[in-house]
Amino acid sequence: MTKRKPASSVVEAFVTRLQALEQTRIKMERLHTHTMIAKRDIEHIYGAIFLAAYASFEAMLEDLFFKLLTSRVRPPRLVKLKATFSSDSVARDVVFGKRKYLDWVPYDRTIERAESLFYGGRPFTKLDSNEKLQVKAVCIIRNAIAHKDGHARRRFDKEVISGHALAPRERTPTGYLRSLHSTTPNVSRYEQLVGELTSIARNLAS
Repeated sequence: MTKRKPASSVVEAFVTRLQALEQTRIKMERLHTHTMIAKRDIEHIYGAIFLAAYASFEAMLEDLFFKLLTSRVRPPRLVKLKATFSSDSVARDVVFGKRKYLDWVPYDRTIERAESLFYGGRPFTKLDSNEKLQVKAVCIIRNAIAHKDGHARRRFDKEVISGHALAPRERTPTGYLRSLHSTTPNVSRYEQLVGELTSIARNLAS
């Protein structure tokens, strides 16, 4: 019998994808420092890599959900299934129904699915209120980048940047991601948010 990998293997694959995006970010910042790309260009790059990080987070949630549901990875402590599935395709037929695509964020959608198939919704109900707020902020920023309509931007203005002392250029979604979260050492808000997603993912798999 093949030994199952731990649930953390799903998260580490996600972390590897984030690290590849980080290398791109560092390379682009270096080019900007040497005036080889304009500020507008690097802000577009921040938007692109953030959308990629968001998509990778959603993919990680889906991958973890189905691998736990079909017992293809060793579950974290206290995780128990309400039903067992013989294959991934059967599990997906049940969870997807007639839909071709599922959103895993806003995170309440993940919790709702988890509570129907895992006792106590674990491990997906492990997130505390602060972690859920971080996922919500990531979702709002993602929507403000992906959708240029007024509603997405108004939510970003009201729920993400309200109360922050930011320069005019930093009050856009991409400018905000490139702005500094802290200065000792310099950490951009993109880095801070991706770090939060990494911690959240590791919490789910622990």
